[in-house]
Amino acid sequence: MAALPTVFINHGGGPCFFMPDDGTGMFPKDTWRKMGDHLKQLGTLPGKHAPAVKSILVVSAHWETPRAPFVTTSATPPLLYDYYGFPGETYSIKWPAPGNPDLARRVIELLDGSKEFANEKIKEDNARGFDHGVSGRGDTGGATKFSGRP
Repeated sequence: MAALPTVFINHGGGPCFFMPDDGTGMFPKDTWRKMGDHLKQLGTLPGKHAPAVKSILVVSAHWETPRAPFVTTSATPPLLYDYYGFPGETYSIKWPAPGNPDLARRVIELLDGSKEFANEKIKEDNARGFDHGVSGRGDTGGATKFSGRP
């Protein structure tokens, strides 16, 4: 089986791609356009001869747990808005990307079998949603083109 690339993407400042980019807001002009241009390069991954991408695994540091991580198992995770002080319209952004419960359970299985969490129980969470940082990726064309999914 061919290996697919692993990519780290910082989610930027709040709902960045949905805010003014003309320099009148809290960030310099073209900040979000430049970031979006960079992210669109993900559309060239994993390469034309690679297998089709079935899912994208998102790991978020916003999950504060005592030790072992929680894993979202919902087929339709909501979007979490854990930011403050942004324009009102940024709190109504919708990103109906599907979850992948089978992949989530496989992640749990692999983590449960690891040395790192040998004495811990990895927890399923069917209610926890996606961090807001994932929503902008589909809108820039990067993750959507990469995965073939919204």
